[in-house]
Amino acid sequence: MINLDFDEQGRLIGVEVLAASSKLPEYLPDSCERLDAAEP
Repeated sequence: MINLDFDEQGRLIGVEVLAASSKLPEYLPDSCERLDAAEP
């Protein structure tokens, strides 16, 4: 499952890939950065 998050203007602000290691090439999840909070 892939979830896309959009802001009030319809701009993409987040992508969540559940079980990413089983869906994406092996190198890709390791090179991703997790951001849990928006910057001020």
